[in-house]
Amino acid sequence: MYFWNIEALKRQIVSNRLNEADRFVYAFINIMFGVITFELFHVPMPENPSIYDRLASLLNILTVAVGTYLAYKANGAVKGEDFLGRFFSLSFVVTVRFSVLLIPVLIVLSFFDSLLSGNGEGFTSILLEVLVFALWTILLYGNIIKHIGEVRTT
Repeated sequence: MYFWNIEALKRQIVSNRLNEADRFVYAFINIMFGVITFELFHVPMPENPSIYDRLASLLNILTVAVGTYLAYKANGAVKGEDFLGRFFSLSFVVTVRFSVLLIPVLIVLSFFDSLLSGNGEGFTSILLEVLVFALWTILLYGNIIKHIGEVRTT
């Protein structure tokens, strides 16, 4: 694995010596870097993050890490073929489909939030919200894993 030497990495790619395991490691680190950066620096950042904000971030990071790894395993791991092509294309379509499901979930959560807050100030970070979004993300990755397993050829 190269962290700085782009020329050596390009030589490895050109000579077709970058195998599925190598590609997975680069993709996994890139994905995790993105999700951790998002969780640490997303805007607007609550002034005083609650335990629920922290729990939501931790659950999201863990779900993405475990889900991406399980998707790699479902594809056959080192013996699998074209993990990145399958992962990114299938996860895009699954995410679009799950986003449609998210719309009614957001409406229901907004309704409950207005009932619970009583003053109509909008979303507050409550345990129900954290659990619903964690479940949504887990189901999203479960669906991605299922579809990758169904197209596995090895």
